[in-house]
Amino acid sequence: MALIKSIYNERKGKWGYRRIKMELNNRLGKHYNVKRIRRLMSLLDQ
Repeated sequence: MALIKSIYNERKGKWGYRRIKMELNNRLGKHYNVKRIRRLMSLLDQ
């Protein structure tokens, strides 16, 4: 969740869950479902 928050802050809050998901997949080399990212972002209250 810290990585999601850092990506969100790097982009000054302009990126949504879809772009953040793509960035996470590129950085970590894994596939994360967009629903999971959306759920985690809602927990972070962003």
